Amino acid sequence: MTDITMHTPTPLGELAVGVDGTAESFAALEWAMQESVVTGQKVHAIYGWTHSWDLGDEPTSAEEWQRVRAIINADLRTWADQAAEGINFDQSLLKLTSVHSAGTTALLDIGSRAHQIVVGRRTMSIVARWFLGSMSENLVYQSSTPVTVVRAVDASDSSRDQQKASVSEELLLGSNHHLPLVVAVDGSQPSLRALDFAVESARAEHRDIHVLYAWQTKTLSRYMEQGHAVPSVDEGQQVAQRVLATLVEQAEIPNEISVVQHAIHAAPAKALIDASHYSHRIIMGSRGLGKFDQHVLGSVSRKLLDCSWAPVTIVH
Repeated sequence: MTDITMHTPTPLGELAVGVDGTAESFAALEWAMQESVVTGQKVHAIYGWTHSWDLGDEPTSAEEWQRVRAIINADLRTWADQAAEGINFDQSLLKLTSVHSAGTTALLDIGSRAHQIVVGRRTMSIVARWFLGSMSENLVYQSSTPVTVVRAVDASDSSRDQQKASVSEELLLGSNHHLPLVVAVDGSQPSLRALDFAVESARAEHRDIHVLYAWQTKTLSRYMEQGHAVPSVDEGQQVAQRVLATLVEQAEIPNEISVVQHAIHAAPAKALIDASHYSHRIIMGSRGLGKFDQHVLGSVSRKLLDCSWAPVTIVH
């Protein structure tokens, strides 16, 4: 880390949260309100809606439209009140907006001016994802604003402990069990922007940063001398640690922020999913795969959105 003069951080922009009354959107709004308690950020709850049969026939006059909007605004207010229960949230920091538009369109428009967009997600089967996609995925791949996806966890889900972890609780938390921000780096520009975003968030949230570099032999080839034999695991680990140290040093992270480095010999998706069990949030850059490539090949970000236990922020 570089010795940088401490300064008063610039207040973070608002959290634009997609809400629609579902369990997923409640998870997102509750998470945003809890973040606001720590960071002081404004929370902007956005409901993008289209007319549905449960609202009656489609309005044909200004008065009828006003009646429909009143019903929708009352629902939005109720959802916000329910989400805030048990949270010491400052209601003066809450803004409610209902927009006659598709939810994704409304969030992309209004969220373009936010610090981050926050949405909820439930786990979907591979077939359902192929045919239906999801709001969270569409936002992740279309938004230029960082998108945080909060998983709505089913209490009956017991898959959390089914696989052997490559990243342990002790490795990430130490003895005080203060959940850190985990940011994935691989040397790409999106991952370096994710690291910058993590530094900004860590300062506002008063959390440590754990920088994770998941390596495999093929990912180290560009750092090895030409003609060098395939490295052993020990040799690869030494190279990976040097690469990670260089990336962290180049980020010029202020000394006021505690940083822990982890070079992990594992596939990136597995390492991050394991780390999500013991993280406040996972932050990573988007590689920007095309839609067809996402369906056929998948990506680390997609696998993480499907399986992470912690909220995931994707930075472009």
